[in-house]
Amino acid sequence: MKISVVIPTYRRPRLLLRCLDAVRNQNFNSAEYEIIVVSDGPDITTLEGIQPLTNVASPVLKYFQLPEKKGPAPPRKAGWRQAPGELIGF
Repeated sequence: MKISVVIPTYRRPRLLLRCLDAVRNQNFNSAEYEIIVVSDGPDITTLEGIQPLTNVASPVLKYFQLPEKKGPAPPRKAGWRQAPGELIGF
């Protein structure tokens, strides 16, 4: 994997879907990057909103939730730890 794109979020599914559309519509080979979305705490609405995108083969979309809300840094750090890409973007 060349690039891992980490997107931290919390209870803003509409903005997240717009962001995901923008990332997915880049002029870059979708097999060479992945998207890692990390919610800063439980968020069923966001999970339900992106669930259909997790079944798409390329680019790979992974979704993680932190057990409780802790602010912006912990979801970024959690996403970074899950990222196998040579380059990690936030």
